[in-house]
Amino acid sequence: MSTEGMRLSRKRALSLGASAMAAFACLAAAPASAQDDVQNQSVLERERPEYEGDGLRMGTLIVRPELNTTASYSDNILAEDTDKISDGIFLIRPEVLVRLDMPVIDLRLRTGLELERFADNSSENTDAYFATLRGILGRGRSTQAQFRVTYRSDNESRRALDAADSLATRLGRDSLEGFAEIRQDLGALDALVSGRVRKLSYGSARDDGGTVVDFSFRDQTIYQITGGGEYAITPNDLVIARATYDKREMDVRPGDPLFNPAGFDQTSEGYRLEAGYGRQVSELLYLRVFVGYLEQNFDDARVEDISGLSVNSDAFWNITPLTSIRVAASRSIDEVVAPDLAGNLRTQVSAQVDHELKRNFIVSASARYADISPRGIGISADEFEASLTGRLFVNRLITVNGGFSHYQRNSSSANQRFDENVFFVGLRFRI
Repeated sequence: MSTEGMRLSRKRALSLGASAMAAFACLAAAPASAQDDVQNQSVLERERPEYEGDGLRMGTLIVRPELNTTASYSDNILAEDTDKISDGIFLIRPEVLVRLDMPVIDLRLRTGLELERFADNSSENTDAYFATLRGILGRGRSTQAQFRVTYRSDNESRRALDAADSLATRLGRDSLEGFAEIRQDLGALDALVSGRVRKLSYGSARDDGGTVVDFSFRDQTIYQITGGGEYAITPNDLVIARATYDKREMDVRPGDPLFNPAGFDQTSEGYRLEAGYGRQVSELLYLRVFVGYLEQNFDDARVEDISGLSVNSDAFWNITPLTSIRVAASRSIDEVVAPDLAGNLRTQVSAQVDHELKRNFIVSASARYADISPRGIGISADEFEASLTGRLFVNRLITVNGGFSHYQRNSSSANQRFDENVFFVGLRFRI
């Protein structure tokens, strides 16, 4: 389910935060102070004009160059259960945002690259490229359209549940995704229709024996179409209903020479019928309950069709003007591409706390737990992740961050079971 358009009222966007946590308190300068609260906005998300650059303005164009650098240490870079390998990792991410800001049109192009380098294990080095174009047309009008097109060329994470096993090099992949939504304001009712297409393409990689393996059998396309409405009962109460059609199509099917008979054909189609209720209890507390019914039917008879409860609910509370907490729960079907996994039903809960120790220093703590139940011949697993991060806004140009994260997956399969601890420190320079 797309998060675009989930609102408490027709004019108020809802957001689902996510981040991590750590230390730098001795460096912070300005004292903490209560700021103006914005509904459903955490202390981390609130605006800080004194620590935000203006960018380079050229008429209606705003250009914002940015450079992020991170140095980290991982005690398990290959995400293995045994024979763990630790290493230092350096990440350099230059990017630029170009924005066209007009009364009824907002266009933003963000593009850049990520260069990841390992101190001792150069075979893990990766280069990634990305570009996102998004826009809002008819801003402030009764009819409004928004779109997003994203391209990314990167490498599969060793942590991924469906990551290929026994590879000497990282598996490269390209992702192209398009999203569009049209919304019509009908007074207390907003009607909407949206569509999403995502294309995943995989390259080749060397296995532990040095053989080059073609992974194009993982290529797939995902289609989603959603229609529904949002009705504002009062300025503080919103009822939402929507229906989504979901089709996942593999490029390589049974009968194709690249298809592995021992693997699964993960082509499937299904739908979700969902209804939700959101209430702004006060300026500081927002609750949303969003439940429904999901069904996904697989072409491969060996994969059990999935049906049952779908969930996407959250609560947000500004406990004090300096502390925010957000908790969320969801139940959905993973977009998994490994041939030996299919139909993973994921039930997940998460929480994050943000605290403003000083006006320019934010500490965040987060945790996530997921239960993963496969409907094919896969192995059940559960994931746990926790992090602690600190962010110091030095001035309009410089932000320092750092912290610690722990990630683990428990499973009866040694190929899926591992844990990893990461310490990191980073610097962001943004005009």
